[in-house]
Amino acid sequence: MLVLINRGLFGPVFRENVFGTDKKVKLIVQVSFMKYQVRKAAGMYWLTDIANRNSLEFKKPMAMNESGFEMWQRLVEGKGEEDTAKELAQIYDIDYGDIIEDVKIFKKTLLDNGINLN
Repeated sequence: MLVLINRGLFGPVFRENVFGTDKKVKLIVQVSFMKYQVRKAAGMYWLTDIANRNSLEFKKPMAMNESGFEMWQRLVEGKGEEDTAKELAQIYDIDYGDIIEDVKIFKKTLLDNGINLN
């Protein structure tokens, strides 16, 4: 599996990233965007602030399900709420009116957790 490990000066950097099989723990997804990193573990996606990882202040990771991760990916690409909702409505074959509300709630949850994509 190729995974995005960071966004360098010349675009995204990918590498094969599956390890820890002897411990039955696999890091399946590791996505970095600016100062945030997303990892998949225990069936959830975990969003962490890595900019202040050397700080003594611990910031609890934010858990996301699959649809939250899909929203995250589109929002960090710079897509707006409407475009994100349209794409997800098409992918999951659900009503745009329902998903746009979910996207708005997700963005508010990000802000409530101190995560600002602007």
